[in-house]
Amino acid sequence: MRLTVSTICDSATVREGLLHILGAGITTVSSPIPAHLPLELAVMLQIEHGDAGPHTISVVMRNEETEDKVGELRAEFEIPKEVTIETDLPLGNIPLPTPLRDFRVPKAGRYICQVILDGQILDTRYLLVREQDEKSANGKSGK
Repeated sequence: MRLTVSTICDSATVREGLLHILGAGITTVSSPIPAHLPLELAVMLQIEHGDAGPHTISVVMRNEETEDKVGELRAEFEIPKEVTIETDLPLGNIPLPTPLRDFRVPKAGRYICQVILDGQILDTRYLLVREQDEKSANGKSGK
């Protein structure tokens, strides 16, 4: 399996197997601390030949400095062996909108959000969480 999309965004949904992403590329967010951030991690996996069998995917968020885990979402799934086509084209995509809002960020700082498939880190996204001040209106930034 190959990771084709991984981005922190405002919202991600799936319709008819398509991943819809709103406000992709967030790298900085301002919020009152502690916070449940209104963000999602949009992930798309591409199924390739030889991927049949059981798999486990996790999204883990940690404080970069202390390595304390803020939250983890984990799912198990299986690619059936019957899924085959007689070309070298990918077999399909698995869209995974992953809510981060249940993760409680205890303090301002840098956080990492990792996509892990079958124990292998596929991607790491970085997020700077700032304590919101009175001047902050929007709270999010792609900077």
